Amino acid sequence: MHSKITLTKMFGTDQALGVTHNEEGQSVLPSGLAAVVCTFIAQYIVSISGGCVMGFSADENPDSLICQKGYEGHDFAIVDNRFIVDPWIKLVETYSEQCVFDMECKYDQPLIKKFYGDKNKWTQIK
Repeated sequence: MHSKITLTKMFGTDQALGVTHNEEGQSVLPSGLAAVVCTFIAQYIVSISGGCVMGFSADENPDSLICQKGYEGHDFAIVDNRFIVDPWIKLVETYSEQCVFDMECKYDQPLIKKFYGDKNKWTQIK
């Protein structure tokens, strides 16, 4: 079982994520995939911590701030059926100062609603 603190330590910085730069100067994850693509980050997190990749499209979830900023959708990791782990929102787009949100914490719930919109619109990404 993880905690918000341990997940933040594991994934809250480029250094913790293990981001390096390839020969073209692009940021890459240890998996070799681009560290600026939300899906790749979420998949990497799940490969280490378990859980699943969830996502939504802008058409289905227009209340999400991410979609309001012009993205067609967004993917993120859910760990222990409790924590949203999303370094992309902090490190790539700087929409948030935190990258781990506890779905059981009353203080995180307004932020989750703001960034991720309607939870009923999320679907598991395979």
